[in-house]
Amino acid sequence: MPTSPGTGVRFITTDFWRVFTMKKLMAFDVDGTLFVNGEISRENAQAIKRWQDAGNLAVCSTGKSLFAAKKTFEGSGIDFDFYVLFTGAVVTRGDEEVLFEKSLPKDVVAEVVERLVQYDNISVFATDIDSDYELHNPLAQSSHMLLNFVPLKVEELAERDIIGIPIQVADDALRADIHRWLTEEYAGQLDAHLNQDFIDIVPANCDKSTGLRWLDENVFAGEQIETYSIGDSWNDLPMHAWAQHSASFNYSPQDVKDATETVVEHSWEYINSALGESGAKDA
Repeated sequence: MPTSPGTGVRFITTDFWRVFTMKKLMAFDVDGTLFVNGEISRENAQAIKRWQDAGNLAVCSTGKSLFAAKKTFEGSGIDFDFYVLFTGAVVTRGDEEVLFEKSLPKDVVAEVVERLVQYDNISVFATDIDSDYELHNPLAQSSHMLLNFVPLKVEELAERDIIGIPIQVADDALRADIHRWLTEEYAGQLDAHLNQDFIDIVPANCDKSTGLRWLDENVFAGEQIETYSIGDSWNDLPMHAWAQHSASFNYSPQDVKDATETVVEHSWEYINSALGESGAKDA
């Protein structure tokens, strides 16, 4: 530590002080992380508010559309600073201003959907920047993953810029087969991310780290930020790899737990720990 000339008194340099006042950013998955058992807990909402009141940033990082994400947090009191949506294909500010957007090729959307709607045991949805659409739901399945959707005819897809195609597949073997077909047949044209009983189809080279890296390079350029992530499933792995600190849950798949620094029971535990309060235990 430097010494002030002629005084023998040591002082803290600007760079040293910046380390201890560094802004923090936490990226939050939604389903299974903040939205659990069909609700946002008061404890999680209050912890995010304390996080932001301490001068830190809260980023929603989800496979959902902006419409669905906003609907999920409606009435919770949570106001995110930024949204990373559609598994990294869209980035917006908290006020919904779109900063970055990437959509799927229309010919790829048409081909993929044409095949998927032939199955009689899966549900097929599509999302654009404004809405969520139901294309094919033979079993009348419902899911808290898609809270509100508008029925849409497959032939009307060509009129819209589709960003995501969520597929609900309950059967593990079928889900693996469809995922394999998508990743092999459409390599370089789309990405397919596993998320519990869903597959999220998004534009190529998009994952949760894509949007976070875009924010890092284009919004926070040159700013020193300590990064955290919390998420429960496989589609959160790129986000966890991006973050300096990461957390999953005791109910997460084992390979997800193995990939994170910390394992918790509730999101608020991890937030408390990052704030220096009582909280998480190491994995």
